Amino acid sequence: MATSIRKLALAAFTALALSAVVAFPSVAHAGEAQTLVQGRHSEVVSKLKGAASAERDKQVAGILGNLFDYDTMAEKSMGSDWAGLTDDQKVEFRSVLRQLIQKNLERSIKSTLKYEVEYLGEEGSGDAVLVKTKAANKGNAREEPVTIDYKMQKKGTEWRAVDVVTEGSSMVNNYKSQFHKI
Repeated sequence: MATSIRKLALAAFTALALSAVVAFPSVAHAGEAQTLVQGRHSEVVSKLKGAASAERDKQVAGILGNLFDYDTMAEKSMGSDWAGLTDDQKVEFRSVLRQLIQKNLERSIKSTLKYEVEYLGEEGSGDAVLVKTKAANKGNAREEPVTIDYKMQKKGTEWRAVDVVTEGSSMVNNYKSQFHKI
């Protein structure tokens, strides 16, 4: 399971920390949610070009925090067990999950810069859309591209990612499966 979480985290971050080259297919519909994902990608790439430091890592975590809705992800990854947790347990779980996701994403930074992301548009409407992307290894054309889809939800006027689906595998469902085993 740790390998699949690592793969999901790598793929999630791949969509953010890839090269600055982004292709825009003419058939893709780029809406507000896709614009957010692309903007956060640009911010992360910009930060990664600077020297490694605790401050840079803090800034990258802040950018990711402006993309991911960790509270919703925590609740969904606990499923029906969420209701049985005390308020203190919920706070602690949210914090631990946030750290887990951020740590996995940040650890994947070095291996993701060799990919190019292509934004394929949004599917859905209203307050829930799927931002579709495809990441391809720039150095190895024979390597199959990876599909990375962001489940985005609008809260008020802001979009946030509530899940990342890589090659059909949901990050939230993967965490949920692991937590239920524990």
